[in-house]
Amino acid sequence: MSTTTTEIARFTYVRPTDLAAAVAAGAAAGPGGRYWAGGTDLMLEWQRKQRPIETSIDITGLTELRGILIDPSEIRIGALTTLAEIERSAALHPDLESLAAIAAVMCTPQTRTLATVAGNLCNASPAADLAPPLIVLGARIATATSDGGRELELEDLFTAPKQTVLTDGELLTHITIPLSGQRAASYGRIARTVVDIALTLSACSLTLDQQGTVSAARIAFGSVAPTPLRALSGEQLLLGKTLAELTPALLAEAAAAAAGDANPIDDIRTSAAYRRHTVRVLTQRALAKTVARLSRGGDQ
Repeated sequence: MSTTTTEIARFTYVRPTDLAAAVAAGAAAGPGGRYWAGGTDLMLEWQRKQRPIETSIDITGLTELRGILIDPSEIRIGALTTLAEIERSAALHPDLESLAAIAAVMCTPQTRTLATVAGNLCNASPAADLAPPLIVLGARIATATSDGGRELELEDLFTAPKQTVLTDGELLTHITIPLSGQRAASYGRIARTVVDIALTLSACSLTLDQQGTVSAARIAFGSVAPTPLRALSGEQLLLGKTLAELTPALLAEAAAAAAGDANPIDDIRTSAAYRRHTVRVLTQRALAKTVARLSRGGDQ
């Protein structure tokens, strides 16, 4: 009778009690340090030996990094806010409706009680569900390091699959969504099963100025490029237009232009051609929903 022996990798476990101690631990750990929030991605990658851990820095006790705060100028989402909390946030503000709807179809209900907003973003998957809807809302992130920290546009966080601009020990602390003007946002998503990651995902937002013309247009994709992608070509066709000028024909043209910015690949889940087709269709539908929302009054 044969037996199989599995060697379990060991790592140092640290549980800081405040933010300063957490970033100090991150700096001391260097490239082998990993911040542990929900751990839903990190645990799997560690088990599969895809991402080694020398020091696990457990930040789950940092309550200052949790929760959703809303004031007249912005929505602030703590890094440790769970997907379950996002799922329940739709009634707090119209800008959270799309985020809540997407969170509701991510993973399983049990996993959503653990998985965090920052984890979904910092894992830097091309299919990160929260990235496109946050990007179209103009989200920014704030980070902390032992030397201070910085702020940057969320769309500038991602550099390649599973890679970000964050340096060793740099910790994402919160996400902010600016509030200004009359804005509406929508999204479209296709997946193989209810809890599977998206095959393609498109999100868009339109903001009207006081004259009723589009002063800001944003379209962003997931699963159609190495990183979450802002589709600038489609946005340009929408700027300066009134609601009456946002006809189905123009929305179809903008969706086609946006889809031209995509750079999908063939993989085991689906083909590049399917992704390019569906992202165009999803964008056209999302734009139509957004225009309909603005016609009914949108966000005030």
